[in-house]
Amino acid sequence: MTAFNEYQKQTIERLATELQTVIGKTASNNYSPTLQSKLISINKETGMCILEVTPSTYASVPNTKIGHQYEQHIRFVHNGYFY
Repeated sequence: MTAFNEYQKQTIERLATELQTVIGKTASNNYSPTLQSKLISINKETGMCILEVTPSTYASVPNTKIGHQYEQHIRFVHNGYFY
């Protein structure tokens, strides 16, 4: 394993540990059709997270895809919850 690959693995581990504290909580997410999503699970092996579309807090955003689940990279999800 190269030094860069080891760094990536350690970074994903750190981000996953921090995200464990917010599983089940809702946050703003520009990739969600309602601009809101809830973290469902984290896959450390792939560096991906499963999120679920939640109702929008904005009246102008349609809520037609509530409950739909999608994947997003752990770095984007971490950024949405902690920055």
